[in-house]
Amino acid sequence: MKSHVFRGKRFKIFLRNPQNRNHLGTCDYKKREIEIKPSLEGEEKLDCMIHEALHACFPDIDDAAVDESATSIAKFLTRAGYGRRDDNAK
Repeated sequence: MKSHVFRGKRFKIFLRNPQNRNHLGTCDYKKREIEIKPSLEGEEKLDCMIHEALHACFPDIDDAAVDESATSIAKFLTRAGYGRRDDNAK
């Protein structure tokens, strides 16, 4: 996946280590770029992707709300069979 449109705005998607090594992913709303750490797998990768997608969709929502929502959605989708290690989500 090279890019995706969130709420009418195209974001470039990069599977690379974020510059801030403490983060698993980043969303730069001004640059319209999302980074996802490439070593993530399964539910952790799904959680990170949802987290950054929520930031792209709703840049004004605080990080705690995004984090809680992303984790809840990732758990829900994992229970439904998505985001497992053998599921190469694209």
